[in-house]
Amino acid sequence: MATQRGGFTTKIHLVANAHRLPVSAETSGGEASDLKDFDILVDKYLPKAKVFLTD
Repeated sequence: MATQRGGFTTKIHLVANAHRLPVSAETSGGEASDLKDFDILVDKYLPKAKVFLTD
């Protein structure tokens, strides 16, 4: 039986265009807050975006 070992994880923050194609990707530590990376992506892409969806 396989055992799983705990460890650090990674989050992938992805920006896609209207055709659902990736435009930009950023990674951060899984234990880190999303707020820092969210602010970076918003500042970079929101002024040009017609629609901005987040989850």
